[in-house]
Amino acid sequence: RAASILLGEGGWAPFSWAVTVAANLLAAWGAGRVRDGQSQPQPPSAQASLAWRLEALLPVGLTYVVVGFTIFNWWAVGQIDWLAVGASVTLVLLLVARQGVIAGQRELRQHAALVDAAADMAFVAGLDGRVVLANPALRQAVGRAEDGGSPPLSAFLMTGDELSTALRSAHASGWSGEATLRTASGHPLPVLLTLRPVAIGQPSVPLLAGIAHDLTDIKQRQQELQSALAQVAAARQELQLLNEGLERKVLSRTQQLERTVADLARLNEELKALDKLKTEFVSLVSHELRAPLTNIRTGIELLLGGGPPLPQGVEETLSLVQGEAQRLTRFVESILDVSALEAGKFTLRRKPVDLRLTACNTVAGFSDPHARERIRFAIPDPMEDLWADESALQSVLFHLLDNALKYAPEGEIEVTAEIHAGRGEVRVCDHGPGIPEGETERVFDIFHRLDSRDSREVYGHGLGLHLVRRLLEAMEGGIRAEHPPDGGLCMLFWLPLAGAAGERGADT
Repeated sequence: RAASILLGEGGWAPFSWAVTVAANLLAAWGAGRVRDGQSQPQPPSAQASLAWRLEALLPVGLTYVVVGFTIFNWWAVGQIDWLAVGASVTLVLLLVARQGVIAGQRELRQHAALVDAAADMAFVAGLDGRVVLANPALRQAVGRAEDGGSPPLSAFLMTGDELSTALRSAHASGWSGEATLRTASGHPLPVLLTLRPVAIGQPSVPLLAGIAHDLTDIKQRQQELQSALAQVAAARQELQLLNEGLERKVLSRTQQLERTVADLARLNEELKALDKLKTEFVSLVSHELRAPLTNIRTGIELLLGGGPPLPQGVEETLSLVQGEAQRLTRFVESILDVSALEAGKFTLRRKPVDLRLTACNTVAGFSDPHARERIRFAIPDPMEDLWADESALQSVLFHLLDNALKYAPEGEIEVTAEIHAGRGEVRVCDHGPGIPEGETERVFDIFHRLDSRDSREVYGHGLGLHLVRRLLEAMEGGIRAEHPPDGGLCMLFWLPLAGAAGERGADT
């Protein structure tokens, strides 16, 4: 009896079919829950989690019970109940379909989560502009419609073209461009809108998928960049204006300098002409003065030396006149020598010269006995001869000694010589006030004097040292002023040695 009940015979057969039908209905209900997206809710509590597990496992368990019951019934009775087999197959197919729906829904939820989590605004709309689906970013930006859905595209989206034109173009081949999205607060939001057709296999229901990327930061950076470029352009224009102004100033100054240079060149030529006239005039006057001075000196020498005795006052006067005539003669000779040196017509006859003998002859030419007694020599004996013009060397020594005697009225005048660095060096030193540091080179300029006042005590013309330098340079020598530690002034000049110069003969 128990076996017949289990096998579905007799009065218990309807009970087995009721279990089978209940299992099928439960499996169908579970599949329907899956399709509705409610088969796998997030369990918020332990009770809900238990219910969720029972809901997931109960269709599987009932399917095993029905299939097992059908197999056991066939084994026990020995014949197949085709109605039970059909119900089992149907239940297995529903279970497989349920699992497929669950797998598809899981993947769909992942894609939905990806879209919902995106910062860009995404939506699906029809060609009429009605929004079918919208992600949270878009809903948050534009707000919800009164019915809880999303407002139509025309309510919040503005494109460069007509919205309907853009939608038709997007349905044909896609559309992309900048647009303006009106937010819930009413502020316009620049976006990059991309529309693409959605292929769903139903041509009668065309849909478009849209993605709107916020361009606020890009537009702000673009405005900042444009502002910076405008500032750069303004600065460049200002710099160009400054450069043009500077070029005009440089051109003006260049023209002024060219005119100044031309004026200076003209003035230089005029100065050269005046200098030439001055030299010619001085040379002419000097030549004209030489003969009268020679006659005056000769007459006075005759009166003082060969005639009858003269009264004391007359003799003193003639002696004074004779000294002034000699001084004036030396001045005239100096002028003629400087003029000849400037014109390159001064004749030198260089040969080996005994420095000691030339210095003694120079000192003997001073008429004042007291001046001769103040001069002391420290020249090596013997000393190698200098390669020089004897008359020019004597003129050099005379002017250096004469300056030392005039500007150092007290103390000895020392003349020393030595051989150094292959040349003969001669020093003429005094114990006078010396010269300032800034005048060391200027004292050799022509007509330059430290004291140019008319009431000066020492009379001179500023020709002596200039003539000395020019004569020494003409003989391949030189001169400089030195300041000894104990005061005074030393004039050091040098000339080549005769042995170093070789056998050159007399220069002309």
